[in-house]
Amino acid sequence: MVAFGSVGGLGWDSESLRITTYGNSSQTDQLMNFPCVFPVKVMGANQDDFENLVVSIIKKHAAIAANEVVTTRLSRGGRFLSLTVHIHAESQDQLDAIYRELSAHERVLMML
Repeated sequence: MVAFGSVGGLGWDSESLRITTYGNSSQTDQLMNFPCVFPVKVMGANQDDFENLVVSIIKKHAAIAANEVVTTRLSRGGRFLSLTVHIHAESQDQLDAIYRELSAHERVLMML
């Protein structure tokens, strides 16, 4: 299992790609309420078409939230690009499909 954050935080189960909580189990059922706006954060090499690649994969599965722009951030040396895309998430299965396809792509280095 891969976990980001500290005890009581969130993580992604590397086998099912489902959001997992650590700590109080009574919070698990209340953590994600669908539909919701959900941020997808993706990192890869800073190449001209990386943003278009990520957005096109996400749009196969979900609509980008209204009035939300894709936010970008370059690494200190400018070699890597971080994108945050807010989507309309309808279900856990939809999020799993997005994370599965993005994480399988060779140009995606990391996802949060």
